[in-house]
Amino acid sequence: MSATASRLRRLLGLRPTVPDRYRALIAAHAPGRTFIDVGCMWSVHGAYAFHAVESGATAVTGVDLMSPSPEFVTRNLASNGAVRFVQGDINDASTTAVLGKADVVFCAGVLYHVPNPLLTLEQLRRICGETLILGSATIPEQRQPQTAVFLPYLDERRRRALTYRSADVKIGLDTEFARDQSYANWFWGLTASAVEAMLRAAGFEVRERYLHRRSVCLVCRAV
Repeated sequence: MSATASRLRRLLGLRPTVPDRYRALIAAHAPGRTFIDVGCMWSVHGAYAFHAVESGATAVTGVDLMSPSPEFVTRNLASNGAVRFVQGDINDASTTAVLGKADVVFCAGVLYHVPNPLLTLEQLRRICGETLILGSATIPEQRQPQTAVFLPYLDERRRRALTYRSADVKIGLDTEFARDQSYANWFWGLTASAVEAMLRAAGFEVRERYLHRRSVCLVCRAV
């Protein structure tokens, strides 16, 4: 969404879109602090990392399994290398060792793509000095709070009950689990209450929660 469209939504009193929410939270927490964007590349080419730079973060790092995209490289060159890029797996101790700690960690669109989300949250805790901004796709709350559905090998009928229309095919949710696609798969259908409980188990205290129709955004303090 363009900046003009975002301003129009605010003027009309409409609820912020998910990307607008992320940008607003980054702008609120990044100034004067170090910043790491985990999973920075796919479809956004480091856009949130660059937004942290523009918002006044003192040092910004982006990390992703993917190689830096041409769009990222071009923009980073234009900004005199303002974003340090680390190619690696956040679940790998060698990657967190290279990253070190940052005051603010931003991670969106990752948690439901990993086989062990609690491990991933513990890795985020290792690199987070103060604040975590976490965004995740969610499924509707179920009868039992804190429900998480493991999607690989779930039958098609039950997968259809959990999916929804989106611009991109959700591998492992719209389709069968594809072992060769690794983290491209959706491994989990997470309720917002399950995400929050896992954050607490990993050593975070949830300070702010923003619920959207199919996603949640949580601002947490490292404890």
